Amino acid sequence: MARGCKDTIKKYICMHSDFHCHTKYSDGIDTVEEMIVAAIDIGLHTIAITDHVRKDTKWFNEYVREIEKLKEKYSGRIKILLGFETKILNIVGGLDANDDWFGLTDIVLGSIHSIPSGSGFFSKENSEDKELLLSYWFKSLKGLIENRKVNVVAHPFSELKEYGMSIDQDMENQFVRMVKNEDKVVEISLRHLVPDIELIEKLQYNNVQLYVGSDAHSAEELHLYHKQKKQYLMSFVEEGS
Repeated sequence: MARGCKDTIKKYICMHSDFHCHTKYSDGIDTVEEMIVAAIDIGLHTIAITDHVRKDTKWFNEYVREIEKLKEKYSGRIKILLGFETKILNIVGGLDANDDWFGLTDIVLGSIHSIPSGSGFFSKENSEDKELLLSYWFKSLKGLIENRKVNVVAHPFSELKEYGMSIDQDMENQFVRMVKNEDKVVEISLRHLVPDIELIEKLQYNNVQLYVGSDAHSAEELHLYHKQKKQYLMSFVEEGS
């Protein structure tokens, strides 16, 4: 996994990188090359292509071949990372991805899209018991963080927004300890605006590495989110960084 920018930006935030982008291979609009060209136009130093995968994804080998060719084509202009985003399937952090793929990638994003319920997933229709939902969510988050195949915890806590929920200080502190102990990178999501600034400060104080990810699904979104990012992160960015 790439770690080259950890010491180049104040408090470990890689402002000239984007470690979370999607293309037409999954649910994005534009091609891999169109996203790369947009990243160069923005002035990024690094872009990670991290399309959504499932265990039954058929296009993965083609995806790998295309990105490897584009790495060569744009060498010296931008660093391109081959990755994917995979969601958890259960409370122990099982991932919806083929085991053979992990050795082919530079970066793996793990995320919670739906909160496992033990016998499926919670939804707005079966989430009346907020205490139970939060308990299963936290177990799932712990399983995700402890999964050694995951490098980056993507858009943490965004899944709770759907239910209008947040976490208390104790749970927040447990999260910080877990990602630190497991040496996980935490994504600062420009799309979902998570974590909040107070938690970012706490993660930085504990020397947890943070990466900026737009979660852009088009070149247009890539431009939009990176135009807005300094406003979101202004207190962490040195002038001219």
